[in-house]
Amino acid sequence: MLKKQKVGRNAVARKPEQVDIRPQRMGFEFSNQVPRYWAAKNYTLSHTMNALSVLFPQGEHFFVASVRQACGGYGARTAPSRA
Repeated sequence: MLKKQKVGRNAVARKPEQVDIRPQRMGFEFSNQVPRYWAAKNYTLSHTMNALSVLFPQGEHFFVASVRQACGGYGARTAPSRA
C-alpha cells in the first residue's frame, strides 16, 4: 500500500509503507575556499557544470512528468513485470 505524505504546499509524495528512506550525509568536507574556476581551472567548464547542477532538479522533474504522461500516468510508477 502506498502512503501519501504532504511535502510542500500542493505536492504529495508517495512511497510504499515498507520502504524506509533515510537522508545520507556527505562523508567529505570542502576546503574553506573553493577556487572560482574549480573545474580544470576552466571558466567555461566551471560555469557549465554550475548551471547543470542548478538546473538538474527541474530537468529531472520534467523528465519524470513526461514519462508518466507518455505511460498514461500509470506505468512509470510501477516496476515492470518480468514474465
